[in-house]
Amino acid sequence: MGILSDMMKTKIADNIIFTPENIATDMVNILPDDVWNSKTKFLDPCCKSGIFLKVIYNKLMEKLSDEIEDEVERREHILNNQLYGIGQTPFCTALSQRSLYGTMKNNCNIKYIDGYIGIVKDTKERYKSTIERMFGANMKFDVVIGNPPYNKGMDLDFVNKGFDLCTKYCVMITPAKWQTAADDYSGCASKTIDYKGFRKKLVPHMSKVVFYPDCVDVFNVSQSDGISYYRLDKNIVYEKCVVINKCGQQEIINSVVERGINNKETLWNIGNEIVNSLGNYTKFRFGHRKICRYNVFTNNQLANGGGARGGVGILNNEGNTQCVGISRILDTSKGEKSPSGASECTFSSDNKEECKSFISWLNTKFTRFFVLINISKLTGILTDDYFRFVPAPPSGKFDHIYTDDELYKAFNIPQKYIDVIEAVIKERK
Repeated sequence: MGILSDMMKTKIADNIIFTPENIATDMVNILPDDVWNSKTKFLDPCCKSGIFLKVIYNKLMEKLSDEIEDEVERREHILNNQLYGIGQTPFCTALSQRSLYGTMKNNCNIKYIDGYIGIVKDTKERYKSTIERMFGANMKFDVVIGNPPYNKGMDLDFVNKGFDLCTKYCVMITPAKWQTAADDYSGCASKTIDYKGFRKKLVPHMSKVVFYPDCVDVFNVSQSDGISYYRLDKNIVYEKCVVINKCGQQEIINSVVERGINNKETLWNIGNEIVNSLGNYTKFRFGHRKICRYNVFTNNQLANGGGARGGVGILNNEGNTQCVGISRILDTSKGEKSPSGASECTFSSDNKEECKSFISWLNTKFTRFFVLINISKLTGILTDDYFRFVPAPPSGKFDHIYTDDELYKAFNIPQKYIDVIEAVIKERK
């Protein structure tokens, strides 16, 4: 335990998040039957605990029992010829080696690259040459699978390199912001691909996506855009894929739908269904926020309404969310200014009643639901891109106090969809 105890400091310092075994098992199980033979080679390019290789090992031991009857021979074949890994840190490398091999040793197929992150973010040619030096010049990996680092979009590099490296399938688990990030978002740290490029290159190869809107169902990390894992089929482009929604607190969200996601559709199945039910409708745009006497300032961060589990989930303990922050009307004639940089001017008018009307519309569960299904933590949510599913007021005017009942009737929302909106969005009092 001496070596592992010392290395534990690295683990704590790096704040590494390990993948739960049930999630790793589910990810392995979305691979098709054609990979479960004695020739398939698997690579985890971002090993932490070795859980993916361990789950794959157990499944191969079962699936190859007829092909390689002797258990010892079968075990040695799988470990020596089919499973490969790259440790994210020296600690993770040792932990993965011990998990899979029962010991820590250098002559196994789980290795550590010095300057690991730099290699992944470098050119495809250099990355592949590094893999060749580690595992042999003729090495080809049929399946690349893992849970990459998430810092500032770094996961995009891993998915992109994993897809390039595999010959058949790439399975990864990442924040779901790849579908919600704006096309012009410039804050991504990836050196090989951005969110727009990810959607263009990789999303069409997705055959299955499993989406958890509430990250607490998977990890205890702050990801308001949810967590997703998916299978990329290297040689096939799809117009539709299977989208699975899972939510521990709201069974009404759980569903399996085969549909298109290539045009930045929301990953919320029920949200996509409601959007489609509206047909062609005018979407809300903030427009130019001119200087007027009265200005509405709205908190630009996601508001979960309090009581969130661990403070990190999009849903609170009651299974719902405020989503959009509190708005206030400031009178510039009195010198009133927003006290916080976390607020933005969302509406301006010389008529205070118009401002009250706008706030009433923004505070409806109806409006906030359409923001929720495209939520992201990359920037403040008060942008046209994050409001791109939100229907504009039916009259296009802010001339009265809006209510949910009025909006439900104006847009002919069926009761089954009203039930969803009412369950997921928290009442604002």
